[in-house]
Amino acid sequence: MKIEVSKDIKFSITKNQTHSNQIQNCKKKINNYMSFAINISSQVTRAAYRRFTTALLNRIWNTAENSLPTREYANKIQTELLTPHIFKILNIIPDRFNSWPVEGPSAEISFNESRKCIGNGEEKTKTILGIEESVGGQNNVADFNHPILGSCSVKDMTNDSCTLGTEGRGRMHKILNVVRLVIFWANKYKDDDLSVKEIYTQLNKKHGSSRTTILNGLDNIELSGTNLKKLTKIIDNIIANTNKFGAVTAIHNRVSDHSPWQNDFLEEICQYFADKNLQEKLNEAVRQEATDHTLIIVHRERGWLIAKNLEKITCPRITRGAPRINYEFSPEEESK
Repeated sequence: MKIEVSKDIKFSITKNQTHSNQIQNCKKKINNYMSFAINISSQVTRAAYRRFTTALLNRIWNTAENSLPTREYANKIQTELLTPHIFKILNIIPDRFNSWPVEGPSAEISFNESRKCIGNGEEKTKTILGIEESVGGQNNVADFNHPILGSCSVKDMTNDSCTLGTEGRGRMHKILNVVRLVIFWANKYKDDDLSVKEIYTQLNKKHGSSRTTILNGLDNIELSGTNLKKLTKIIDNIIANTNKFGAVTAIHNRVSDHSPWQNDFLEEICQYFADKNLQEKLNEAVRQEATDHTLIIVHRERGWLIAKNLEKITCPRITRGAPRINYEFSPEEESK
C-alpha cells in the first residue's frame, strides 16, 4: 500500500479571526489529518508509516507557519499541537526514559563518542529519531535538527550534570554582571559599616567543601554548589535588609558618616533580583536550553528522554566558566 502526503493541505485564516480561533481551527484540521494517519498505521510497514506521518506533520507545520500572522503563534502550533503527535508517533513519553534499542541501526552505534566536539549519545539518539544529517559540532548551537522537534540539544548525564555552551554562558554572564555589583559594593564599604564588613567576610570565605572562596570563584567563574547557595543567601539578606538597614540599623553600625545602605548599587541589585533570587535566575537561564531547543537527556544505561518538565531542570553550580545543567531524575529512575 502506497501512501503519500497531499500537497493540498492548507489552512484558511481570515483577518477577522482571533488568534484563539486560529489555533482552534488549526487544531481541528491537524487532528483530522492525524486521525487518518493513525487509522492507516496497521496497513503499512512501521518505516513507511513513520516517513508518512513525519512528512505530514512537516507539511502541517509549514502551512500553519505561513498562514499565521506571527512567529509566536506558529511556535504555539508546534509546541501545543504538533509535538504531542510526533511523540505519539515515535512512542515517546516526555520526562521518561526510553531504553536503548537492542536491534536496528542504533543498536550498533556506541554510546561513548571519541570524535572531537561530538557528545556521548548524540549519534545514537540521532539515528533513533531518523535524522540523516550529521551531528552539529563545536560551532553549532544545536546538535541536530528534527523536522518537527526542531533543533535538538543532547546532554549526557550518566555520571553528573553537564556544562552548557555559548548561549548558556551568555545568559549566565548577564546575571553575574549584577552579582559583581554586590562584590564591588561590599569591597567599597566594608570599612565604613560593620554589617557590610561581615558580608565581605562571608564572601571571602570557603563554604562547605569548596576549594576557593566566593570572591576567588567569581573571578575565575567557578562557583561550587555550597558557595552558590551561600552567595544566594547573602544577596537575599542584603535585599531583605536594605530598607531596614538604611533607615535604622546602619545608624548603629556606622563607622563613618556615610551610610552604604542608601546608594545606586543597592537600588540596581534590588531591582534585578526583585522577582527571582540568584539561584532562581540561574535555574531560569539553564531551563532556556529546554525552551529554545528540544532538550534530550541521555544516560549510558537508562537510555534517553526528552525533558519537558522545567521544574526538574536546575543549575547546581558553575564550572569552567559555564553554568551546569542538571535534570532531577524521578525516584524510580534513580533506583534503576
